[in-house]
Amino acid sequence: MKIKIVLMMAMVFALCSLSFGQIANGSFENGTCNGAFTEVAGGASNIDNWTVTGGDVAVDYICSYWLASDLSRSIDLNGHSAGSVSQGFTTTPGITYLVTFDMSGNPDSAAEGTEFYSPSNKVLGVSVNLGAVTSYAYDTATELNTKEDMKWVSATYSFLATSSNSTLKFASQIPGAFGPALDNVSVRAITGQICHKDSGKKGQKTIIVGIDAIAAHVAQHGDTPGPCPIVNP
Repeated sequence: MKIKIVLMMAMVFALCSLSFGQIANGSFENGTCNGAFTEVAGGASNIDNWTVTGGDVAVDYICSYWLASDLSRSIDLNGHSAGSVSQGFTTTPGITYLVTFDMSGNPDSAAEGTEFYSPSNKVLGVSVNLGAVTSYAYDTATELNTKEDMKWVSATYSFLATSSNSTLKFASQIPGAFGPALDNVSVRAITGQICHKDSGKKGQKTIIVGIDAIAAHVAQHGDTPGPCPIVNP
């Protein structure tokens, strides 16, 4: 019995340890960035831990061109056209994760009809494992942001992990060379599935609780982390 309790608590601690820190280099501070900004091609490795996709100039790696939301660096998701950045990290099936990030928009512009024109409404899409995309918009014409005051806003996105590894992707959804700006990305676990046993009752059921409540359920009810096993009729 003691061994069973120890094993269950070890599982709880493992789940709780996934609450923070899945994303590496979330503020884009680590990488090769020169001058005010560096143009990064799809497939290039300038930005540590992140995969860049797109054309010859997929994204702009901002060194000092404008004020970052966190520390000194950030990303313009449009280089000469729409690009994206993505990162894979360890997840636990059955756990819901909350992604937080800061968004702004490149305050520069080009005349409509020119090669690098982009609309003032900067739109980026967030997805996991190439699934459904959730869109977020930032209109520079309304916000009136500048390089000296980017007027960053915080946004959130959540997903339920279904595998032991998940890939988070941020992609521009507009054309042109002046796109949505991204910074300060983080991920944490917020809820998890447990197999719950009601006191004095037969049977068990899968319920969702906050990450911090898993340990109490294991200790007080004898619940186990993760969904209940499927029993064939």
